[in-house]
Amino acid sequence: MVIRNISLLSLLFLFATLSQPAQAYGKVVHQAICQLAYDQLPSSIQQNIDNVVKGSSISSFAEGCSWPDDIKHQDGFRWTASHHYVNVPFMADHIAWQDCPASGCVMSAIRHHYDVLQSDPQSLASLLFLGHFVADMHQPLHVSYAEDKGGNTFDLSWQDKQISLHWLWDGILITPQQVAQLPHTFTADPMQQSLPNSDILAWANESVKVTHGVYQALKPNTALSPQAFEHYQQIDHMRAEQAANRLAQLLTELYQ
Repeated sequence: MVIRNISLLSLLFLFATLSQPAQAYGKVVHQAICQLAYDQLPSSIQQNIDNVVKGSSISSFAEGCSWPDDIKHQDGFRWTASHHYVNVPFMADHIAWQDCPASGCVMSAIRHHYDVLQSDPQSLASLLFLGHFVADMHQPLHVSYAEDKGGNTFDLSWQDKQISLHWLWDGILITPQQVAQLPHTFTADPMQQSLPNSDILAWANESVKVTHGVYQALKPNTALSPQAFEHYQQIDHMRAEQAANRLAQLLTELYQ
């Protein structure tokens, strides 16, 4: 996986971009998932995370979770764009580590930033990348097929509007208000002290199985039925809850 050093000067410049409009799902739902994870942590861990954020231009960990989307198309940081997703062969229903290219993918990015935080828990950049990429992993269309750019060129009709399949999952099936209303079901696992690669792979396989089922059920340029919408909305909400709980577990391991 290609990882480059981010200088302090670059970070100061990039955090200033948080005041700019974020693209798509990035800002609102990412922030809500990180907030849900944070809210379920004990106050001592929350304080340790707050100490990492303190002194930066962001007001909270949750606010900063949109930052990786803000920078991924900027000069000097385009190398991070491929870390938001991973592609598999068309209509595959499983994934292996070998599917992650040398340039990196969401699986290797989670692995990298977790490892950075184990050795340097004060790395604000890796903290925000980790929060963002765990959520990306749980959005099924981020573990998908390159043929239509992860559903970005797969058009559907919903409520008399043309939308992409990717945007359906990114910004229509779930809203930040709905994330905030998800139940607080996180319970820390005291036996887990580090993140195994098998867990990262399992999360990716959960997503690709959903993606495969979606592609079996839907055809491009057709109308999405209310029944299908409700079914996929339930799945998207479940994945957001899983993302928040799993992120909370990682933050517990890193900041307890």
